[in-house]
Amino acid sequence: MTTTQELGLFDPLEEWFPEYDRLWRAIRESKIAPSIRRGIVIHHTAGGTGSDSLGYARSVCRMHWNQLGSSGQPWRRPGGYQEQIGLDGISREMSGLGYRGIHSGTYESNRDYIAISFQGNYSDRLPTDEMLHTAVLRVAEITAELNWYGAGPLYTGHRDHSTTSCPGERLYSGVPEVILPGEAVTWPNSIHPGDQDEAIAVMKGLLIATGFPTRGERYGRRVQRRVKQFQESTGLTADGVVGPLTQEALTRAVLGVLPS
Repeated sequence: MTTTQELGLFDPLEEWFPEYDRLWRAIRESKIAPSIRRGIVIHHTAGGTGSDSLGYARSVCRMHWNQLGSSGQPWRRPGGYQEQIGLDGISREMSGLGYRGIHSGTYESNRDYIAISFQGNYSDRLPTDEMLHTAVLRVAEITAELNWYGAGPLYTGHRDHSTTSCPGERLYSGVPEVILPGEAVTWPNSIHPGDQDEAIAVMKGLLIATGFPTRGERYGRRVQRRVKQFQESTGLTADGVVGPLTQEALTRAVLGVLPS
């Protein structure tokens, strides 16, 4: 299969950023991410509406390198995102897939999610067809390359992780249809015994990751027994129904067992 790099649609940081050696050394020394990730977060930059995508990407990298964090110390990262897709349709590596980003509102989100950002503001429009084409290819490559807990990565917008309107209203509502057709898995309001859909696979993956292994493709008696055991272990009502509280508890439990 031809890769996005071979197609000229993906540029590793070392090939386009002048200060590559200095920045990459800093990341390698202290910002390694866990081997298992939870999902992919979609962003937009809001700015950078000009035509110089390479120059804008470089400015984003340098801004994140010098940005002061809450501790008063500079972030020292070449971009908060793992990758940024320019108006020219090229995805440029920033923090990279194997390293933590600075793209969301919590440490856990920065550690466990991969961030892909689109150059520009998408409150009332979608990215260009060229950008979306690159996004589809990169998401497929990233999904295949990394390890995910559950049935695979969950796809979210930046607003789901922080108090912002990013990635823009139009892009946020359009992500499942234009970037990830048929791929996004979302939780229903609740999962009951007898249910059988993609959410069951996600739930089982979370149970396995938190030490409650189970089998089967349906939410049968074995799965229900494990759900009740998990609910009891976290102080929830052991009714075997995976509602919002149990879903949240499963997510928090998995984040607690992932390597820091």
